[in-house]
Amino acid sequence: MVVEDGQTDYVFDSEPLEELWEKHTRHGDLAAREGLVLHYSSLVRFAANRLGATLPDSVDRSDLVGAGLIGLIDAVDRYEGNRGAPFESYALVRIRGAMIDDLRKMDWAPRSVRADSRNIGETMADLQHDLGRAPTDQELADALGMGVADLQRRLGEISAAGIYALDAPLSPEGPTLAETVAATENPESTVIEENVRQTALDLISDLPERDRRVIKMYFGESMTLAEIGKVLGVSESRVSQIQTRALLTLRNRMVTPTNL
Repeated sequence: MVVEDGQTDYVFDSEPLEELWEKHTRHGDLAAREGLVLHYSSLVRFAANRLGATLPDSVDRSDLVGAGLIGLIDAVDRYEGNRGAPFESYALVRIRGAMIDDLRKMDWAPRSVRADSRNIGETMADLQHDLGRAPTDQELADALGMGVADLQRRLGEISAAGIYALDAPLSPEGPTLAETVAATENPESTVIEENVRQTALDLISDLPERDRRVIKMYFGESMTLAEIGKVLGVSESRVSQIQTRALLTLRNRMVTPTNL
């Protein structure tokens, strides 16, 4: 592929990636910048397919791709390779964040689901404080005054439409929960401060074993919910419920008072 900048034609398929990075970071070369965006554009498709699988059919996948490209460009411009984090890991956080920001503007999550997310999350936090561990589905359902089946149905709805609560910043200027959990699987990540990463690691270690495995496979190994379900021998919807419960637990234990 050739991109013309008025002075030089760059053949990106054959030019070494390191040269593109050097031309972009040292000289502000716009053609090299475009070459890097083209090279890493598959990350946008990956993130859009993965996030889109959890969203209603009414959400246009092309909107996610458009927002993700903006996130990718931002990642290319902001990346500092000498700080240790692999670009792909850094970029995926920025891409996903841009997609979530765009979804947040659409504001399609029903009020009832928002209310369930807050109510279930706060009840989970209270139970974990009282029990000294994460509550079981039965304990949580009892505290909420509903059956386990009803609880799991609502967790499924939060998973599909509760992305705002799960990916809102943990503090006014801080990282999102998704960024924080993803960074626990990458010790060299510079997205979050080390003390925040360590807090998240400690909280994840307190989760039930199955919840920890789901978090690790999803954020650390980039497995889909369907793939995780095959490993655990449960349905994709059950994995979604487990993941949502785990993330709600983490969010309610990490969020600052100003965000409650």
